[in-house]
Amino acid sequence: MKIDVVVVGGGPAGLLAAGYAAMQGARVTLLEKNAQIGRKLRITGKGRCNITNSMPMARYPEHLHGDVELLKEAFTLLDNSGIVAIIEKQGVSTVVERGTRVYPASGKAADVASALERWCSAQGVSIQLNSMVQEVTRNGEGLWSVQATAGGHQPIELAAQCVVVATGGMGYPGSGSTGDGYRFAENAGHRLGRILPGLVGFCTTPTFGVQERFTVKNVGLSAVVGSKEIGRTFGDVELTPEGIGGPAVLQLSRAVQLAERKGVYPTLVLDLKPALSEEKLQARIARDFASRPGDTFASILRGFVPAPLVRRVGAESRIPLKDVGSKLGQGAVIALQRALKGIKLQVTQSEGWPRAVVTIGGIGVKELNPSTLESLCQPGLYFCGEVLDVDGDTGGFNLQIAYSTGALAGQSAGKRCVPAEPGN
Repeated sequence: MKIDVVVVGGGPAGLLAAGYAAMQGARVTLLEKNAQIGRKLRITGKGRCNITNSMPMARYPEHLHGDVELLKEAFTLLDNSGIVAIIEKQGVSTVVERGTRVYPASGKAADVASALERWCSAQGVSIQLNSMVQEVTRNGEGLWSVQATAGGHQPIELAAQCVVVATGGMGYPGSGSTGDGYRFAENAGHRLGRILPGLVGFCTTPTFGVQERFTVKNVGLSAVVGSKEIGRTFGDVELTPEGIGGPAVLQLSRAVQLAERKGVYPTLVLDLKPALSEEKLQARIARDFASRPGDTFASILRGFVPAPLVRRVGAESRIPLKDVGSKLGQGAVIALQRALKGIKLQVTQSEGWPRAVVTIGGIGVKELNPSTLESLCQPGLYFCGEVLDVDGDTGGFNLQIAYSTGALAGQSAGKRCVPAEPGN
């Protein structure tokens, strides 16, 4: 059977690319290395899947980073309401939570993956699982040759007019995202900058000394290089045996990673009492010391922070944990206030690819036509999704990037293979 378009990768970008290419009348085959479609999608959002963000598309740039010029045409073609409509037409209802975050009403990411797979198949796409692509090259006839192994061992080769690379980035490599797309891009002549883990936690010195992950809610967090603050946020943090993670940390991770790219390791500063001013916090501390003269500092401290934080906050304040309230004067009040509102953790490295939600860096706007996402040096080769040099904050933005760029790349490839009839 003749193939017009081969899509490499069966995540959200690949499924949309294959479906939109088929909608143009192209004969499309999608190759997925795993035994099921959307393996990473099925575990995203702790298995719940934040499908997209319902805020107006005009506000999306506030939450996007990198070569956002790549997204203008893509977002015009398929916006957040468009992907919700596709999913809901496949029988998966949605709900909006935490302001503008869209989730499946079932709370199951697998339902979203299955819905996109059904939609893709309904467009006439041939989906081949357990098909690991090894090389994407030009053959002697001017077509694209896609060499793969089926079932892990049997070599197969497909020839097509166009190839859409939708392999994902390098985060969560156990899901199949192992950077294949970057290799295909470099082999095709594209230049890539340094690729970094994004939306990731960090190893720090010191740590909080916890033996397992522990969540602390409503924390103020800033990232500092020298005397310059490079980022600030508020939310929940997750203390880990190696350092710190959680939603608030993920929001700052891009700024931290870009500083590390320059050889600078920022300091993270935690404010455990962001709702209280320094003066109000000092007044509360003084009252607690005075009202509990016979209690140890460790016992008093448990009224301010969860038990797993007591030793670290005590060390930051430099007040002996065995001291009793009657011995704690104004100097101790100020010391504890400063500790509660300014615990410093020096970043040593990120938690790396195994825990990275997205990839920072990739194929940029200088390498692609932003109106089609076609390679500028290899006609008929398209890129979409996480392989692009664009990423977003948490909240559904990265999945919307995947859907929209997949749709644009697929539609563009389909139109290239099936030219419009005269008059259309």
